[in-house]
Amino acid sequence: MPIRQSTKSDLVISNSQPNESFKTNNQVVTNGRKYRKRSNSNNCTSTTIKKSKLVVNNINADVNDEFPYNCKGYRYYPVEKDRVNRSELFDDSNYVSSCSIPPHLYRLKLPSYVSLSPNDKENKLKLGSDLLTITGNEGYSTALATHSVSHGKWYYEVEFLRQPPVLVPMAATDTSHIRIGWAQIYDILQAPIGYTKFSYSWRSKFGTIFHEGKGKHYMNLKEGFREGDVLGCLIDLPSLNSISREKFSQILPSSHKDSHLIRSSKCQNRYSFAERHGDLEMKEKLQSLKSLEGSRIEFFKNGKSCGTAFTNIYSGSYFPAVSLYYQSKIKCNFGPVFKFSPPHDAKAMCERAVESIVEQTVTDLLYFIENEEEIEKKNADYLASLTEIDETVVEQFDGKL
Repeated sequence: MPIRQSTKSDLVISNSQPNESFKTNNQVVTNGRKYRKRSNSNNCTSTTIKKSKLVVNNINADVNDEFPYNCKGYRYYPVEKDRVNRSELFDDSNYVSSCSIPPHLYRLKLPSYVSLSPNDKENKLKLGSDLLTITGNEGYSTALATHSVSHGKWYYEVEFLRQPPVLVPMAATDTSHIRIGWAQIYDILQAPIGYTKFSYSWRSKFGTIFHEGKGKHYMNLKEGFREGDVLGCLIDLPSLNSISREKFSQILPSSHKDSHLIRSSKCQNRYSFAERHGDLEMKEKLQSLKSLEGSRIEFFKNGKSCGTAFTNIYSGSYFPAVSLYYQSKIKCNFGPVFKFSPPHDAKAMCERAVESIVEQTVTDLLYFIENEEEIEKKNADYLASLTEIDETVVEQFDGKL
C-alpha cells in the first residue's frame, strides 16, 4: 500500500477545551500560554501543528489553497465565520492569547458546485485544473467527490480517457485500470474503493465488482470496460418521504461545531475544523453499520445498464469515488448534461451542491437550539478571557509607550 509523503507546513490550532491535546501526523500538540501581539488576525489561537500535507495553487475559490489533505485518522473541514448572535462582540482582538476560540463561532464552508475534492484524495493522484479530470500514479489510490448523498437516487458519469500499458517489471497486470463507485468518508484513500466495508466499486478489469476486498462476477462479458468507454454510477437510497420523522435527524450532516478549530499560519484568516478518527472510533463505526433495506447500486456502460451490482448496502452518506492504478486517466461528469441519459427518476450529482447548503443550515440551527445554555457559557468565558488578556497587555506596555 502506498505511503503518504509528508510536507512541512504550519497550522495553528484552537481547541474547544484549552487543556486538550490534538495529535496530527504522530505529533502531539498541547495548548500553551503565550502572549504575543497580533498583526492581521481576527481571532486568538495558541498552538502550532508542524507537519501536514497541503493543497497548493488550487484555482477553485471555494477550496482553500492552504488546506491540509485528509488522511487516515484525520479529517479537516474548511470553515467561515458563522452569523451567530451578537457576532460583533467576537470580531477583532488586538492580541493573541492562551484563550481558545469557541468552534461554534464558525461553520462549514461548502463548495458551490460538485467536483472531485482536492483534499479528499491520495496526494499522489494528479487532479486537473477543472477538478474533474484526474490521473493515477503507481498503485491504486482513491479520490472522493466534494459532496455526498444519504437519501434519494443519484447518478454521475465517468469517461475513461486513457489506459496506458504498465511498464513496471513484475507488475501484477500489463495494463492500467480504474475502479468507480461510492464510498463513505471513512474509506481508505491509499487503497482502491471496495477494499473496506465503507465502499462499493466496479473494476475495469473483467468488470468485477468489489466490497470488503472481495470481488464478484458482475457483467456477462468478461472484457470489463476500457479506454473510450463512458461509465454510469447510480445509487438508490430511501427517499425522504419514506424516512420516519424520528430518524430524519440521522440523515442530516454533522455541524462539526464541537471539533477543534485550526488556523493556517500562512494565511491568518483561513480556518478549518479538525477531527481525529482513531482506531476506537473506527471500530465503533464498523460495529454500528446496518444494512439499508431496499438500497442498491447499479452501473452502466455506454448508456446500457449492466444490472444491479449491490443491494441492501450499509447505511450512511456516500460520495462518488474513483480509484486509479498506474497512469490511467478519467474525467468525472456530475451533470446536469450527460453523454448518456440516466434513469428518468435519478438526480444528477450536481444538484447536491444547493441541497447540501440547505441541510447544513438546518443542522447548524438545530445545534444552536439544542446547546443554547452551553453556548452562552462558552461565549461568556471567551469574552472574559479576551478582557483579562487585554488588561494584562495594557499593564505590560504601561509607561513604555
